[in-house]
Amino acid sequence: MTETRDTYYFTFGFGHRHPRTGALLANGYTVIEGTRASARARMIELFGNQWAFQYDSAEAAGVGRFDLWYVPQTSWSPGELLPPTAHEQERGSWPLQTLTVYDHLEPPENYYVIPCYPTFEELRRIMDAHGVPASATVEYASCGSHELTVEWDTPLKRELARKHKAELEAYLDAEDEVPDFA
Repeated sequence: MTETRDTYYFTFGFGHRHPRTGALLANGYTVIEGTRASARARMIELFGNQWAFQYDSAEAAGVGRFDLWYVPQTSWSPGELLPPTAHEQERGSWPLQTLTVYDHLEPPENYYVIPCYPTFEELRRIMDAHGVPASATVEYASCGSHELTVEWDTPLKRELARKHKAELEAYLDAEDEVPDFA
């Protein structure tokens, strides 16, 4: 019999700390979707043994009754540089971002991703941990933007440049010189 996917609520108790930042998590909760077993496995992956109980609903977890505060189910805290996703790694383009919390909104909608300006040491540590080449460059996302991205060469990026060049050649006259974007 196949387990159904559902939303599970996990609570944090006295003495529980964020495994990466050390922040106290007491009276907090997080939400993870999956089967009962996969949600529990994800919780262990993110928080180790620093959590209390798994529940089937917010009501059973006591979210409203005990006024629990929302802990994002990511293993990152507000202000901490978010690592590149698998899609960003494939594209060779990683926006430097972090989480922020807007207290006037209800969780989990109060967590937003915003631009991040990490120290060189933090950027190098995350790049090394996620296989981003040391030859990657940091640049503005677009002209006039204040958002930074890390860019590096990938097979997908080379393929897209090749396709773009072919489209340009088909569009221009045969006598016109087409710049090499690869």
